[in-house]
Amino acid sequence: VAPVRDKFGCYPDYVVSGKLMVSTLCLPELIAGPAGHGNLFRGPSPMSAVADKLQPDTVYFSWTPDAKYGKAGANGTEGRIYVSKMKLPSQGVPVLENSYAFNGFARAGGIDMTEDGIVGTLCAKLWYPWVEHTNSHLDKAAMVLAVCEVNASSMTKHRTPWQIGKQYQESVTAPNTGIWGSYPLSAWFAQRSVGYGYLIYAPAQQMWTAWYGATVDYHTGFAMHTYHRDAPGISDEEYAKYKYPVPREQVEPREEADGPWRDHHRTGTGDHQASAAWFYHPRLKDIGLQKNTHWEVYMQQYGLAEDPIGMPPAGEFASPGHKGSRLELVHGNDTGRQANALRPCVDDWIIGLISDQGNVCAKVTRLGEIVTWKVIEPLVAGMPCGSSGGNCGDGAPGRMVRIAPLGAAEDAALCGSEARFLFGYEKPDRSRWLVELDGNCEEISEKMDVTRYTHWPLYQDWTTTRDGSVVWISAWHEDVKGDHGPPGSPNGVWPYKFRSLDAEGEYLFGLTPEATNAAKVVALATTWAKFSAKALVKRSGGDRCGALREDFQQLLGPCPVLVYKGVLDPDICRQASRLLLEETPDAPRFAEWRLGADPEAPASDYTKMGYTKTDVLIQQGFRMTATSPAPERYLEHAKKTSEYLHKVFAGRFILDLLQNELTPLGIQLHLERCPRSRRPFLPCVVRRMEPGGRRREGNVHMDSLVPGTTLSMNLYLNVPEMLGGELVLYPIRKDSLQRYLNSHFFETIDLQNFYPDHDFYTQEMLKEIEPIARC
Repeated sequence: VAPVRDKFGCYPDYVVSGKLMVSTLCLPELIAGPAGHGNLFRGPSPMSAVADKLQPDTVYFSWTPDAKYGKAGANGTEGRIYVSKMKLPSQGVPVLENSYAFNGFARAGGIDMTEDGIVGTLCAKLWYPWVEHTNSHLDKAAMVLAVCEVNASSMTKHRTPWQIGKQYQESVTAPNTGIWGSYPLSAWFAQRSVGYGYLIYAPAQQMWTAWYGATVDYHTGFAMHTYHRDAPGISDEEYAKYKYPVPREQVEPREEADGPWRDHHRTGTGDHQASAAWFYHPRLKDIGLQKNTHWEVYMQQYGLAEDPIGMPPAGEFASPGHKGSRLELVHGNDTGRQANALRPCVDDWIIGLISDQGNVCAKVTRLGEIVTWKVIEPLVAGMPCGSSGGNCGDGAPGRMVRIAPLGAAEDAALCGSEARFLFGYEKPDRSRWLVELDGNCEEISEKMDVTRYTHWPLYQDWTTTRDGSVVWISAWHEDVKGDHGPPGSPNGVWPYKFRSLDAEGEYLFGLTPEATNAAKVVALATTWAKFSAKALVKRSGGDRCGALREDFQQLLGPCPVLVYKGVLDPDICRQASRLLLEETPDAPRFAEWRLGADPEAPASDYTKMGYTKTDVLIQQGFRMTATSPAPERYLEHAKKTSEYLHKVFAGRFILDLLQNELTPLGIQLHLERCPRSRRPFLPCVVRRMEPGGRRREGNVHMDSLVPGTTLSMNLYLNVPEMLGGELVLYPIRKDSLQRYLNSHFFETIDLQNFYPDHDFYTQEMLKEIEPIARC
């Protein structure tokens, strides 16, 4: 049964591994790739997420759809960004509830939410006068950085986007003008430090703060800007001093807040910033930040907290400002080399960083004392600088360390032995790992290799929902050949194609090659009771399932198993069982079944009826492929077996009954046929499980022409303590590795290896096998 796909070919899907759930969420447009540098982001254009402050099942994320931009004379109308609202239901996969598009913006950055339900995201506009008057290389030309806001409950625009970055022009004529701290088009070093920028909302002060990698002419640095949420707009007199003003109906310029956190360095300087991480502390009521340039990572308290609000910077953090107090993250003979993540821990901080000795979890008090420093994994991956996976020449680490609270909301700021955190990291072989830590950086779970299932991009943090699930959102293409992980796993080195800067083209940036609208939502919970897969069980009868189309839609959602009990009359089941077990001259026999041509292959724990493709391989040495006719012997056996099964079921053969019932619902069932003669293949295999046999594992798997989703149908005729035939339907999801390994069969390309210690299909054999057509 083919899934219901949208116009881009996307359909909802998910996979669960332990506590980890990876879902496919179909977005309304294709997702844009990064502009200029694919390896910097290791993913698409950032898809930053924030959990709702009150609702336990709601997450918001911003993203950029694929669109051309950078045409002369476009007047700020190109592109758009979205803020989307997603529900994580108590049962089933995430649901895209609503999205709002801001037209005229070319990329989205960091995201946060106010205490009263306003979601804000960084949004950047290409204003062509700034580009054509750049005083530097084109990649360092400035963009207009703003905050785009939506009302979370109605998902409507809150107000006109307002400017939070520098007003570019060659000379300073008014506050916040000039070249110091420009938000660049695609400058490599600037974007390598903070991607498309971070955004934090401080509820105690009701202030928004942005942090981005910036340029100063040809130099690389950073800029930070803080604004009250209700900051007044600048005066007409000040606006008139702007040399290249952006229309106020597109982006509203406002008055920047002042305080001890602000100095001329933080509003734009060229310090060669190389990495950055920050987070708002609900008890300190201030922002903690860590960064590095060419040397060790250092940590600061931003400086928003002032008596009587919060806990002002003290101890090693006493003096705020860029040149103020800095705690160098050095412990013993180990030195922090890259800032990655930090979270509140009661009044203190728990941080994740990369050091000379490995991937580190550390604790720092609010006074700046390092009290814990634990290497979770000594092997550290480097930052890739090409699709082949080769590391950057400067040896920069890969930026994959993350830490987030697990089992409790972020603003609970739990710590100590009772707290739980999810810690992520990457090894040099590009494998990705998760482990649970307590609030003392002690491991409290086994390390989990999640390379096969997920990847997290750079420059966007994890978020934790109110009920304690850790969530992140991205998109990726599969590593089909397994160059950087298991075949079919997310490509962690070059997950998504990027858009090159084209100075001579009609547009500076074109469309993203191979773009997809399939977002990947990754969630890890303390327990998956909330996402537990369950069966939809329905009482049937009268040779009918009583199926509804909605039943089959739920196969890809909360009910991946459908059970129709009592489809066939008990007398029919008993008669069919008796006839199948009779050994009459004209009846097919139950025979031993082996998993391949190897004579040493052990027999399975059941016998089967029907001359299968495996029988053809074993007895005739012939592999059935998509381009060769099926052997006559196989087709004759298939015909006789099918006729016998119709006789056994007295004209009530279950596949015919099911097809007649589902066709009016718009669900088509097609049995396999020979590609040349179009004669039907064996419709099914009848299995006889021996007492004590593994009935649950002994299922028939059948595939459709659509890779990735199929329908496996199992009819249990004679099961102890069961009345009537029970028809079980469930989808099977196959990754590219499974499809590749089983490509020597025609359409039946699933392999269920009952003996994992035996390698029946070797790589050498597969080299000589004609593959399935276009699978």
